[in-house]
Amino acid sequence: MSRKSSRGFLRVRSNSGMLSKQNSELLSRVLDDPREDFDFFYKLIIIGDELVGKTNFLTRMTKNRFEKKSRQTYGVEFEFKTHHIPNSNQRIRAQIWDTSGASQFLSITTTHYRFAVGAFLVYDVTDLQ
Repeated sequence: MSRKSSRGFLRVRSNSGMLSKQNSELLSRVLDDPREDFDFFYKLIIIGDELVGKTNFLTRMTKNRFEKKSRQTYGVEFEFKTHHIPNSNQRIRAQIWDTSGASQFLSITTTHYRFAVGAFLVYDVTDLQ
């Protein structure tokens, strides 16, 4: 197994082991899944006010679906997206975290920002404030 980790970036040559103590069971299943081999791993977050469409954005990106009935996220949820780099044999896996925009979850959601290498800012274009 060869791994190199730096600031939320992980290069994996073997699909074994865990990335963090949080969600260790799910993460170990993902890393041990031989069908999903990848070369690079990145953690990304989705942030924005409540009820602006962060969960629908995540669902569209990872499952290519749009849910007509939205639901509020309590705390955080995440999905994975694997992408093949064109003209290369390399694959990137992104762990994309959907964080609640509700103020009562602020202390919970901000702890999950650690090690994220990028963020999607989602907002309501009709809200002028």
